[in-house]
Amino acid sequence: SGALASKIGNFGHTQNLYFNVQGNDNAIFHSTGNKFFKDIEIENQFPKVIFDDTQGGAMQIASNAGDIRISQNASGDTPTTDTIYVTNDGKVGIGLSASSPPSHPLHINSSVSNGQLMQLHNTNNADGTFIKFTGANSTSEDWQLGAGVTGFSIYSITDSAFRFIVGNDGNVGIGS
Repeated sequence: SGALASKIGNFGHTQNLYFNVQGNDNAIFHSTGNKFFKDIEIENQFPKVIFDDTQGGAMQIASNAGDIRISQNASGDTPTTDTIYVTNDGKVGIGLSASSPPSHPLHINSSVSNGQLMQLHNTNNADGTFIKFTGANSTSEDWQLGAGVTGFSIYSITDSAFRFIVGNDGNVGIGS
């Protein structure tokens, strides 16, 4: 309506369309008629959307040749650190950038001091947290790796049998 329309303009910025949303106002894109939503399309050689908060941080979502980058900067107005990178062939990189894109379906790059690159935490299962490995065809084995109330285990889903267990008490079981 009039309130939002009065805030659309250049305001000395280089963008063709600049939204200056102040206070508790929201910028809402609304479509009338028989459609539930309206697409927002940004067409440019290197399109991006920058979220510049008033607390001194910024984040951007950008695209180049079909790749998508999410970048951030916790203490500046210009996003400088790529945090998530998705290639146009579906590879996802965390902690990677355009100069070093992901080379696997999921590629994590980090310099954490304790070496723990990932944490899995299941809040909906009293038995533990597991990763399932499934083969490419119906004759392959399905496996489960994880930690639960019995300890750390490698479990054959196909045979319904534990193949390796390190119990919470330190005992080790192989083929049991």
